[in-house]
Amino acid sequence: MKSLSALLILAVLSATVCADEKAADEKQTEKPAEQKDKPAKKVETKDLKVKELTLKFPKTWEKVDHPSRMRLATIKVPKVNGDSDDGELTIFNFGGGGGQVEANIQRWVGQFQNEGREVTVQQGKAGENNYIIVDVSGTYKKPDGPPVLGKTKPVKGYQMLGVILLDIKSSEVFYLKLTGPRKTITAAGDAYRASFGGSTKNEKPLSTKD
Repeated sequence: MKSLSALLILAVLSATVCADEKAADEKQTEKPAEQKDKPAKKVETKDLKVKELTLKFPKTWEKVDHPSRMRLATIKVPKVNGDSDDGELTIFNFGGGGGQVEANIQRWVGQFQNEGREVTVQQGKAGENNYIIVDVSGTYKKPDGPPVLGKTKPVKGYQMLGVILLDIKSSEVFYLKLTGPRKTITAAGDAYRASFGGSTKNEKPLSTKD
């Protein structure tokens, strides 16, 4: 994976891309008679306010206690049939803008073993907000024991969806990390994006140049 420039990523996050919005509007008007979207299954949600950001999670997702004071919240995502572990969503905000962007992407990717690892990095729009989503899958170095010891154990078939979200109104950067068995995380992907107003339809590959 190419080294990502923090300045470039910040520019992507902070830019208001009028051309993308115009293209999206034009796409919505193309051949309306031929576009018949199936009605989406309605999911009951509940609000979770973290600082200036309000997230909307499925009611089946449970806020739980967490060991780190650095976390704004920890959410348990129920496992799907066939998986042995629940998914976990953690939310952070370090303050001071987006200086931690590149470091967090590299750290997320590094939490999976090199062999068999798959990584994609996308950028998207969530209303006025901008975000980057990092999708990593493979063998996860799952924390094992107290965090201070730094011990991990390899767990195959895991997936992580890490989001770096810039809230335009507050100029705060939030870091959301959803991790768990691949089947569970894949099933939760749409609801996860919807919680902050994102969608795969509004995502495209992150453009980087060394």
